[in-house]
Amino acid sequence: MNGEMQNQVAFNSEEETKTLKSTRLICKRPEFSDYDFIRLFFALIYKKGQFSFDRNMLKYQLYGYYHMEEYRQLFQDIAVKQQIEGNFLDIEDALQNAVLYGLINSFDSQPVDNKRLIFIDKEYCEEILHSYSDDYVNKMDCLTDLYLEDLLLNKEKIKNM
Repeated sequence: MNGEMQNQVAFNSEEETKTLKSTRLICKRPEFSDYDFIRLFFALIYKKGQFSFDRNMLKYQLYGYYHMEEYRQLFQDIAVKQQIEGNFLDIEDALQNAVLYGLINSFDSQPVDNKRLIFIDKEYCEEILHSYSDDYVNKMDCLTDLYLEDLLLNKEKIKNM
């Protein structure tokens, strides 16, 4: 009976090990999370002189870059949500974490808009940039260039209406 008990325990341990390994694969954190995306995005637009953003519009604005193959790696942990008004990126948790960690403010900068301020100084900006691989930084650098270009074009269109 004692020998049977040892075999049973060994079998359970092996099964538990297999379960644990498969659970780790399922629960594995992505290489570049939605918060990593937001953190690096804000650091780069801040470095380029953009100190605020529209919290309600950002998820729609970034959706335009989601399907671009060259930026696919940046969006690996971000889901798309669909609704009648248009598809958007599910970045609310990442934005809330950005508030929690002090990257952005949690209140409207003016009562009539949805602008949020980015609270990153130059030193912290550089720390963020150095915490990611050159590949991620370079891709995000290109994406933020496009984002800021599009932002400027949209402002010009509104101005000319």
